[in-house]
Amino acid sequence: IALRPSNVSVYNGQINVIKGAFDTVYAYNSDYERRTRYIVDYGKYYDMAFGDLFSPEAISVTKPFIEKDDFLIFRMFLPKGEFSATKKEDKSEAPKAVVTFLYDKKEERLISLAQDEISAVSGFVNDMDGGINFTPDFFTGGKMYQIVEADLFMEYAKASDSPRMKRIAERISEDSNPVMIEATFK
Repeated sequence: IALRPSNVSVYNGQINVIKGAFDTVYAYNSDYERRTRYIVDYGKYYDMAFGDLFSPEAISVTKPFIEKDDFLIFRMFLPKGEFSATKKEDKSEAPKAVVTFLYDKKEERLISLAQDEISAVSGFVNDMDGGINFTPDFFTGGKMYQIVEADLFMEYAKASDSPRMKRIAERISEDSNPVMIEATFK
């Protein structure tokens, strides 16, 4: 049996705890009182979420879980081709795609962010300079950050149309620290 780790985040002064299979998000206040914040209904995909974690058909949530006033962002490993978000062909050999979702709280609508043909990870489309999609790992203040291992960044830069990524890739090596991509949230 594989354990599904819990995910923890902080929003609005409360600690959010996401159960391992991501069916419920609980909030704990300063007195450690628990309340249910969100419930995820997997519907016909229930068995894929609660079955064998290592099955190629399994659905699983990965970090981060980010919450802001207007939206939630979270990532899931999904079987390639099973969901519309993963139908775009990518070049990786992995049996699953990493799909980033954005839940618009006001519209009560869940959308999958665009699949990146270079990195095979979904995120916000980089329409500024042709670089990889931006997939935030964390937010602080008005900034979003994505961490990319140096060797992967170099690989992505070669395949991208971004002059800025190419310039940065020329200055690093596979042994360099990870690259931190910063974006201002508007």
